[in-house]
Order: sequence, then structure tokens, then C-alpha cells
Amino acid sequence: MNAKRPRLDGARHRISESDVGQRVLQWLSEDGWDCYPEAQFYRGGARADIAAVRNGLLWIIECKTTFGDAVVTQAWKWMETAHFVSVAIPTGYRSPRSALREFCHERDISVYSKFA
Repeated sequence: MNAKRPRLDGARHRISESDVGQRVLQWLSEDGWDCYPEAQFYRGGARADIAAVRNGLLWIIECKTTFGDAVVTQAWKWMETAHFVSVAIPTGYRSPRSALREFCHERDISVYSKFA
């Protein structure tokens, strides 16, 4: 049996948030980052989808299947905590929300869409 990777392809094939997260973890690990999924920094606090640490630097990545206000708000909340903050979404996801992407760019929140 030859299984194909899930892809974002209209309504036919949707990649899950968990799939995006697994691919981000693999990518970061291969690049030498120590990764901690569902990281919580203090009791009762928010959880980051992924916290990655390398050479004393903290990178928080929020993984979602779509790009919108909710994920940007989640990422924004980590700006005071981490050295780097990013959003990861599936490969091929195209958002017409250029104002939201500009908001992220102006605030140094990276948007990665290479995970499928």
C-alpha cells in the first residue's frame, strides 16, 4: 500500500492541526532545536503549540490549519515571552487577508506555510 501525504487541496483533503505540528517538530528537530509540544510555562498559563529552544533562545510556534485572527492573537500573546514567535499553516494555504499578514510582518511574527 502506497500512502500519500495529506495535502490541503480544496475541500477534498484537509491536513489536521496535529499533522502541521508534527511536521514543524520534525523540521525544527532536524535544524538542531530542542522541541517541547504543548508547552506550558507556569501552572494555569497558556500552552504554546510548540516551544523550541536552541543556544538559549526560545521560539514559540502556533500551528493551525488556517490563517486568521485567532492564531495571530495566540501568537501575539507570546511576544513578551519568546525571542521568536511564528505561525505555521499548511502548504498551499492562501489567505486573502493581506492586512493580517502585514500586521504579523510589522510585529516580527513569522508566518510559515511549508507544512503538508
